[in-house]
Amino acid sequence: MSVFQNMNQFGQTPLKGNVSAIVNPDTISVRVDPNSTNTLVPGDVVVLTTTSGNEILVDKASATQIGFGFVIYQVKKDKFVANDLMEIALGGTIMWVEASGTVTRNQFVEYVSSTSTVIASAGTNPICGLALDSTTTGNLFRIITRFASINSTLSSSVVLLGMPAAQVTGINPNQGSVFVLTPTVGGTITANLVNAGQKISFIIHTSGTNAFSLTFGTNFKPTGVFGTGTVDGKNIGVDFVSDGTNYVQTGPSSGLI
Repeated sequence: MSVFQNMNQFGQTPLKGNVSAIVNPDTISVRVDPNSTNTLVPGDVVVLTTTSGNEILVDKASATQIGFGFVIYQVKKDKFVANDLMEIALGGTIMWVEASGTVTRNQFVEYVSSTSTVIASAGTNPICGLALDSTTTGNLFRIITRFASINSTLSSSVVLLGMPAAQVTGINPNQGSVFVLTPTVGGTITANLVNAGQKISFIIHTSGTNAFSLTFGTNFKPTGVFGTGTVDGKNIGVDFVSDGTNYVQTGPSSGLI
C-alpha cells in the first residue's frame, strides 16, 4: 500500500495505525514480550502474555485470539520486535486500519494476522472493531476498536439470526449477548467460541402454527431439546451462562420436549 503526502496539503494523509478523532484517552505503553519471535507493525492486534515481569507484556495476536489492543503508528519506529517499547490503543479508540476486502460502515470487523489488516466479520473469528467508513481492499478506513474481553458495550449488542436450509446455525458470542431468531425449520444452534463468564440469551419468535425442534449443540450444555410449539406470534426466551468451557442453560425449563 502506497501513501503519498503533498507538501501543500492542509492536513496529513492518514497513515495505518494513526488514531483519529482526538482525544482518544485509552492508549498505553507496553513492551513486546522478550520471548516473541514476531515483528509487529502499526495496525497489528496484540494480546497480553504471561511472561514474568513488572511491565505490561504483549505479543502479536492470531486471527482466532481476542485482542487486547492495536499497535499505534509512531513517527520514529515502524516495526517492533522482542523487548521493544510501543504504544497501543485499547477498546474504544478510533483509529485508521487497512482493509482486506470490502467493508461497509457499521459492519463488525475481524483481524487478519498474516497481513496485518482487517476484514468484514465472517462470524467466526473474534471481533476487533466496528467500521466507521465504507471501503475496499488496500484502503485505509476508520474503526472504533472493540474487544469482547474488555468492552461491555459489545456484549450488550443484539444479533439477528436466521435458520438456514442446512439447519445449522453457528453463532459468534463476540458479536453480542442477545440473539434473535424466527425459525422456519428445525435445526441445531452451535457457538463458534466460548467467552468465560458471558451470559447470552436467545429470543425465539414463532411465526405460524408449525412446531419446530431446536437443539443446542457444540459449546452448549442445554437441559433438553427446545420445542417452539404451535402458537403463532409467541416470544420465548432461553438463557445461558458460560462456565469457561460451555454455555450452560439457566432457564427456562418450559418449552423443552
